[in-house]
Amino acid sequence: DIYVMRCAWVQVGYAQLACALLRRKFVYMVAHDMDVSGEYARSLGAYEPLYESGLQRADAIVCQHANQASMVWSRYHRDVCLIRSLCPFPVKTNTGRRQRTVLWIARVDSWKHPELFLDLARCLPNRSFVMVAAPSHGEPENLPRLLQQANDIPNLKVLAGVPFEETAALFEEAAVFVNTSSAEGFPNTFLQAAACGVAIVSWEVNPEGMLERFRLGYCADRNWTRFVQCVRLACSDETLRTQIAQNGRRYVQEYHDPSAIAAEYAELFFALRNGGSKTVKGTGVPPAYEVARQ
Repeated sequence: DIYVMRCAWVQVGYAQLACALLRRKFVYMVAHDMDVSGEYARSLGAYEPLYESGLQRADAIVCQHANQASMVWSRYHRDVCLIRSLCPFPVKTNTGRRQRTVLWIARVDSWKHPELFLDLARCLPNRSFVMVAAPSHGEPENLPRLLQQANDIPNLKVLAGVPFEETAALFEEAAVFVNTSSAEGFPNTFLQAAACGVAIVSWEVNPEGMLERFRLGYCADRNWTRFVQCVRLACSDETLRTQIAQNGRRYVQEYHDPSAIAAEYAELFFALRNGGSKTVKGTGVPPAYEVARQ
C-alpha cells in the first residue's frame, strides 16, 4: 500500500514515479538536513530535477525536526509530517559510573570535521579523549591520515571500527560527548548520550536549539573559544553534569519514546492508506516551522 524511502539519491525520483504509476503512496523520510536544503540536489547535476520531482510529488515527507520542516516549506512550499527520531537505546539510571573521558563517535567524513576533536585534545592535555573513528565511505584516505595525526597526542585514544553494541560502554565512561559536524539530520549519538546521561557539546549542530532548550549541553556556534570552555566546564562541574544527566533522561523519555513515535507513524500510514494525507506536527514542536510557513 505504501512505499517508504530514506536517504537521498536519484532513486527518489524513480521510486515516486513508479508509485504514481502503480497508484501507491510514496513517503520520503529525511535523513539529513542537506536532503532538503538544496545542497544535495545541486550536487546531482543533471539528475537534480529528477530528485527534486520525487520530493515535490511525494505523498508525504517525514522530517525529524522543525528546522528541516522549515527548509521543505521554503524550498518546496509544502507541508510535512514532523515525526521525531525514536530512541532505541535504554535509558540508563546508574549514577555510580566513572565519568572520565571526552567521547567522539562518527565516520571521518570531511564535513564531520574530526580534526577539531584532535585540536580539542591538544588544548585540554589533562583530560582523557576517546575517538571512535569509523572509515569514510567516500573519502577512504581520511582515516589513515587522522591516525597518523593522532600519534603525537598522548591523551587521545583512537578506536577504529568499534561494533555498535560496544559503544554503550564508551558512553557509560564518558563525562562529555562531542559532535564536530557542520550539519546532520538528527544525530542518534545525541539520543544515546542523553539516554546515558552524558552532557553534549556540539560545534555547530543543534536541531531546534535542543541543547539549550532542554538543557542537555551546549552548542559553540562555531566559536572555538566557547567550544573549549564548554567542554572544560562540563568535565569539571560534577553538579552540572548531574543536572544535565537528569535532563537528558527525561528528554528522551518524553520526546523520543519508541511506542509514541510508532503511534505517529501508524497515524500517518493509516491516513495515507485510506486515501487522504496527514500532517503530523509531533510533540512539543517549536514555532519555527509555523513562522516559515507564514
